[in-house]
Amino acid sequence: MMRSGRSLVAWRAWVAAAVLFASAAAPAGTPVSRALAPGDDAPPLAGPALEGWKYNADWSQYDYTIVNFWATWCEPCRSEMPVLQDLYERFHDRKLAVVGVLLDSVGDDEVRAFATSLGVRYRLVRGTTDLSNLWGGIGILPTTFVVSSKGRVLRRYVGATAEQVDRMKSDVEALFPPPAPKPDR
Repeated sequence: MMRSGRSLVAWRAWVAAAVLFASAAAPAGTPVSRALAPGDDAPPLAGPALEGWKYNADWSQYDYTIVNFWATWCEPCRSEMPVLQDLYERFHDRKLAVVGVLLDSVGDDEVRAFATSLGVRYRLVRGTTDLSNLWGGIGILPTTFVVSSKGRVLRRYVGATAEQVDRMKSDVEALFPPPAPKPDR
């Protein structure tokens, strides 16, 4: 049976989601912790960066870190990523890090092409079931956290409706008030 382009994309997304949820429910080395909430300590974040080296988050290196769990097949992730890139560009110099944690099994070349097509230049790291379990068992994509320099979860966003993305954007912008004007001499 031949599927239309849109139908095939929807079918592939459904199958990928089913695989992700099934793998999240499967036993893994790290048991699923309870869902993280604001005020909780952020778990460790480590994994292979797309550039080929091992990434280890150091919360104290930045005032705030956005941790975004995503997949290439996830349409809401695709719409949220340019907003994350915009926040990264605007606030990176003011000590904001953005880390995208890929929960997908596609090859590095496909991920690079996907990121390039969206203009994404922030850090991308491959996630695992164990990493997802440490972060409370990521069952819905995207799931995004804002973590302080002290390693505390400040915000958690599950999903990416237009309202949720707007809320996340305004919450992050509020963390970086405009600099005070310089006095005239």
